Amino acid sequence: ARLTCHFGVDVPSGDLRIRCGDETRKWAHGDSVVFDDSFEHCVDHDGAAPRTVLLMNFWHPDFPEHLRTPSWRTQAAHAGELGKYDVRVGGC
Repeated sequence: ARLTCHFGVDVPSGDLRIRCGDETRKWAHGDSVVFDDSFEHCVDHDGAAPRTVLLMNFWHPDFPEHLRTPSWRTQAAHAGELGKYDVRVGGC
């Protein structure tokens, strides 16, 4: 249902791997790894320094549109109840 993308912002040298299902990939600086996180997945980090990745989630194109937004959120939005969660930046 949901796909996850890890974009390698800062990938140090070493053995940095992600396994999803029975496939294993390595991170590379400036490269992306996209996987279906409904499968079992794990990360192995045998590097000399921390790794920084930009994590993005998006819907699988085959996932039905009507299931992408939970009904409580749609109902709350129609009732005007989500405004209290707005974040104002810079006094806007």
